[in-house]
Amino acid sequence: MGGKASRVKGHGMEREAAIALREIFPNAQRLLEYQEGFGIDLQNTGRYDIQCKAYKKYVSMNTYHEIPKKPGRVPVLVAKGDRQPWLVTLSFSDFKELLCLIESKKLS
Repeated sequence: MGGKASRVKGHGMEREAAIALREIFPNAQRLLEYQEGFGIDLQNTGRYDIQCKAYKKYVSMNTYHEIPKKPGRVPVLVAKGDRQPWLVTLSFSDFKELLCLIESKKLS
């Protein structure tokens, strides 16, 4: 698959991801085509800069390095393979911070 079909597949995955994240970020939405080039695919997702990739097989984790790193922001790669579950890649330090937040909420 290439060209237009790949873009349509990717845009559909971005829409699905935005909709799924609205439980947490009610205004989450995909960036429109004319806004491409920011290195992220979703907006209104708090401090998380999210890039989405949908390929036949999972994308390389090296794709994570395509997300611009900005102070105070957490880069996140959401990947989907055909008929496979979605996977998320983020740095180990960001993962630990996320776990700490989750665990602290359990204790309160």
